[in-house]
Amino acid sequence: MIDTTDIIRSHVQAITEMLLGGRKMKGGVAIVGGAPLDIEGRIGVGSMAKEAATDIVHLEFAQAGDGNLGMTGINLFAVRDDICFVQTGCRLWLPRTGKRAAILPKSHVPGRFRLSPRELIQVAGKPLDIEQGIERAQVRLTRLVERGVFGGTQAKVTVLPKAA
Repeated sequence: MIDTTDIIRSHVQAITEMLLGGRKMKGGVAIVGGAPLDIEGRIGVGSMAKEAATDIVHLEFAQAGDGNLGMTGINLFAVRDDICFVQTGCRLWLPRTGKRAAILPKSHVPGRFRLSPRELIQVAGKPLDIEQGIERAQVRLTRLVERGVFGGTQAKVTVLPKAA
């Protein structure tokens, strides 16, 4: 059986690869994985982001009906001018070229988000092929996670113990 930590770690590494396209992550942004966040959890992560002056991409994981752990969503926490802006229910999107992925917020939120090595950047405009791009991203993510070959060159992965 695959360990929960290994599943989350492989997703964090794969999504880092997809969002940065080979560039190395630097201070100012973090990609983390964990359980789905309720309102208290979002407030807690937002407070951490604000205190650390770090944008956070939070990958949500939950047990599927078949008992397997899977990624269920993406939340963004972007700190700007001492305010933490939160976007929940985001999806990964990949262009036809297969280059760097973006994160799509819910349909009522304008634009999409790109990850630079230091921060989240909101880009104007939604892509025209949203559903196809989400499907491409899922296929690519699945392939990267299944391969599991990451040398740790883009980001430092730290496993923190589960809070009591």
